[in-house]
Amino acid sequence: VRLENKIPIHSGILCLESKMITVLGGLVQSLYEEWQISRKYSGFSRSHLKLSQNTDSVGPPPFEKLQVSSHLQGCKPQS
Repeated sequence: VRLENKIPIHSGILCLESKMITVLGGLVQSLYEEWQISRKYSGFSRSHLKLSQNTDSVGPPPFEKLQVSSHLQGCKPQS
């Protein structure tokens, strides 16, 4: 991702809008390998070791919610 122009920051959090970023693409090899391993072995459990039948599917990593304080709900651009 490339940031365009000035980005407002509120309490250390970038307040982004779609017009402020450009998606360049690509991947970080070490993160990609970790994601592949995590995806491949996500069907494993200690009580029932069984490979997931759908290991070749491509999809995003699981969603991880950003923990933001409730007082930071509205980001307003700085003048």
